[in-house]
Parts: sequence; structure tokens; C-alpha cells
Amino acid sequence: MFKTSVFRCLAFITGLFALAVSAADVTYYFKPGTTDWADPSSFCMDSARTVPATRTPGEGDIVETVAGTTYEIDSASPSFGVFANLSKILITDRVVLAIAVAESVVTASPIIRAGTESSVTTGTIRKKGAGTLVLATDTVSQLSYPDNLDVQGGTLSIFPDHNGNNDFFFGNITVASGATLSLPWSRTAGSRTNFHSINVAAGGIVTNATTREGGHDLGFHSYSPTPRPASVIAGTLAGNVRLRGERDILLCGTNATHRQ
Repeated sequence: MFKTSVFRCLAFITGLFALAVSAADVTYYFKPGTTDWADPSSFCMDSARTVPATRTPGEGDIVETVAGTTYEIDSASPSFGVFANLSKILITDRVVLAIAVAESVVTASPIIRAGTESSVTTGTIRKKGAGTLVLATDTVSQLSYPDNLDVQGGTLSIFPDHNGNNDFFFGNITVASGATLSLPWSRTAGSRTNFHSINVAAGGIVTNATTREGGHDLGFHSYSPTPRPASVIAGTLAGNVRLRGERDILLCGTNATHRQ
């Protein structure tokens, strides 16, 4: 009787452990030459790309991309359903995430981090289409994201609702005429949000979607080796955006004022 009870207890504990392991985030690795997020054959389960996946990544899982690859994702496609529910996407060198939203508003929750877990590299997030793409809130400060933000149409909203002090690091930011980049701002009174970039070329609207004072505004901080080309704001600044940097900022559009 005692032995039976012990075995049952051990079996119960083992079951709980297996459940905890299965619930943990699983990392999937894209195979070279594949770009379909909804096809299990696009993925492997190891960084050497030798163990084929048997299912597509699920909610809360992690995906690592292949260097030099452009991933075209339409918000109406099954691929977007997989992409939007991941916990993290690791962008490797020269990767482009081109996300098309034709209409309405769609939200994606993964943290899109430049580089693998142990390195930082370059990449691009490209927003296409007339709709709105919202990249959901991340609570991690001092984030390093893909070098380039390229808003070709519609609206790209970056972390519209977060708490505390945060720094977001990007490289080159381009906002086409007629497009909108909505930057993050913090709900926490007295906090600050800094949006760092190397260069900004904005022919459209740049906003942080708030007019509240008291630490809720946001600043561009330009950084790069010399020589430093000027950032050009030819479009509209809205919300409570504060520009500050280490280079010339040319303001030639509507509401283009430089607040120190």
C-alpha cells in the first residue's frame, strides 16, 4: 500500500513537471528558403536546422529567422495568425518583416528583437497597406529592435500603452507621405519614454498619440558615428513629440517645432 501511494505521488509530480515543460516557450527555426509561417515544413526545432518541426509555432512560442530573408505577411493570411500570437521573433542579419494590412486595425503581440538571444544585428520592419498595425506592449526596458522602421502606408503603432521608463532603439526611420508612425508613451506619471534613432526621414505624420504633459512626451535621440546626416521632418508632428539629438534636424513640415 505504501509503495503504491509513493508511485502514485511520483507519477503525479512527473505529470506536473511534464505539463510545466510543455507550457514553456518553444523556439522554432525557419529553414532557409521558406517563408510560410503557417506551414510546419517551414521550421526546424534546432539551431542547426536538422530536426524538422511537426507542427506550426503556437501561442507564446519563439521564432528565429534566416539571415537575408524577406518575410511577406498579409494580415488576412494564416501566416499572420501564427505571427501575431508568438511571444518573440528573433531577427537575424538583413531580415525584412514586410507586414501588409489592407484595412481596419490588427494587433500583433510578439517582441520583435534584433539578433538572436546572444547577438544584435540589423533588420527592417516594413508596414504596407492602408490599415493599422499595432505592435503590442512590451514591458522590457532598453530594447534593441531591427535597425529600420519603414512605414510605407497606413499606420504603424509601436507599443501604444506601457508603464514606467522605457528606451526604444532603432536605426533609420522612414515614414512615407500619407503614412503615420505612432510612437509609444508611458501611462506612468513622471516617467519618460525615449525613442532613439540614427536617422529620421518623415514625409508623413509622426505622433505619440497624446497631448499630456508631465513626462509623457517622447524624444528622438539621434546617434551614429560621424559624419551625421541631418534628419528631415517634412511631414507633420502631432501629439506631444519632443525632438532632441546630436545632429541637425531639418523641420520643414506642419507643426514642425523643436522643443528642448
